[in-house]
Formats: sequence, C-alpha cells, structure tokens
Amino acid sequence: MNKLLIGKRFEKAAISYNEAAIAQAYIAESLWKLIQPHLPDTPISILEIGCGTGLLTKQYINLSGCSFTVNDLYNSESYLPQDYPISFIPGDAENIDWDKDKWSLILSASTVQWFTDITGFIKRIANSITKDGIFAFSTFGDNNYQEFNTLDHKGLNYLSIEQIKQAIGSEFEILHMSEELIELEFDSVKDIFRHIKATGVSGCNTKRLTPGELKELESKYHSMWTKQNGKLSLTYHPIFVILRKKPD
Repeated sequence: MNKLLIGKRFEKAAISYNEAAIAQAYIAESLWKLIQPHLPDTPISILEIGCGTGLLTKQYINLSGCSFTVNDLYNSESYLPQDYPISFIPGDAENIDWDKDKWSLILSASTVQWFTDITGFIKRIANSITKDGIFAFSTFGDNNYQEFNTLDHKGLNYLSIEQIKQAIGSEFEILHMSEELIELEFDSVKDIFRHIKATGVSGCNTKRLTPGELKELESKYHSMWTKQNGKLSLTYHPIFVILRKKPD
C-alpha cells in the first residue's frame, strides 16, 4: 500500500471532504455517542489517530479540562477547530512511537482500515493507554463498497468483524462491537467516482481505467445495482469498537 499516495490524495480532497463525506460524518458522530457512556469523570488526555478535517474532533473538542493531541498522515491543522489548544503530530500512526506518553482516551474514526498491521498497532497502542483507559475506533467491514467487489473492481482488503475481534488481543476488554450498513444513492457511476475522489478514498487505487473499461464498468454497475427509484447504490459498512485497557 502506497501511504505517500494515500496522504497526497486525502490532502488534495480536504477542501471537498466535509461536504462529500456524508457517511464518514455519520460514523464519527455515531462513534462519539458510543464512547460517551465510558468516559471517566475526571479530566482526561485525548489522542485522536487520523483526525483528517476534524469530523470526529468536533464531537469531543468541547470537553472541559481535557488535553487534546491529534495525528494525521498529512498536515491538516488548518481544517481543525482553531479556538482550542490542540497539539498536532503529523505522520504515519503505524510508525510513530506512541509509548512516550500515556492517554486515557485514544480514538480513531475511519482510519485503521489503511493500516498494514492492525494487530500490531493495537498491541502497541495498549502501551500508551492509562489503566482502565479507552481505545475506541471505527473501521470498515468486508461489505464496504460491496458493489465494486461484485464487479471484481477490488480496492482495500477490508476485515470482517470477527477478524477484527481476533486482532484485538489480550490487552483489552471489549466493551462494545457493532456493525451496520449505510447505503448512499447516486444518479450515475461518474457521480459515484466523484464522491470517492472527493473523500480521498481512491488513495489505494493507482490504476486509471481506460474509456472502454469505464464504459464496461458503468454498464455492469447499472445492471446489478440500479434501485427501483432509478438511483445507483454505494454501500458503506462501518464497524464500531470500544475497548478498555486491562490492568497490568
């Protein structure tokens, strides 16, 4: 996976991201609602992995008495809330030494599906969380973009909820795991590609379709995924995970 290309495409899409990222905004809001019952009463230190343009950041930034540190693959500071003291750490979260600090809440929305070793990352993150601290994240399951998968137009290798459960390891207690399907509707395949490009999600795909390949893809997509109202579907498959660090 070319993470440099991923970062460049997300950076290029940052201007259009918030308007296009309908599913991602819903996922960020849903993840935060799931986290809230597990927040400690005392002020907490928060680390967000893959903050992007701040869809999740805006959900928790009003918490009083907390410290905020955020990370992303590209420099997205200008898109984050500007009226709050936020420490920004740029770089690939899989290669950053998070063991230097301890956080009571680490969270991430729609990011870890890009990681090459989610099992290793979760194990490393366990060393950076305080006793009884929370690690909460959302990712995408194996039915994400199912329309393209049925057309043999492969993208990321998404994990199932069972595979994610196996990746968690013994350092954490599972407080919550759930999944759902979000179906968006578009007028054309070109609109779907525009949506994907506007959210930066095309970062793993370096192949440009020829006009003939695009025409064939459009024909297959219409034949298989046209709804009764004439719209074309695009499916998101978010998985939500809330973990608590076990005592040493």
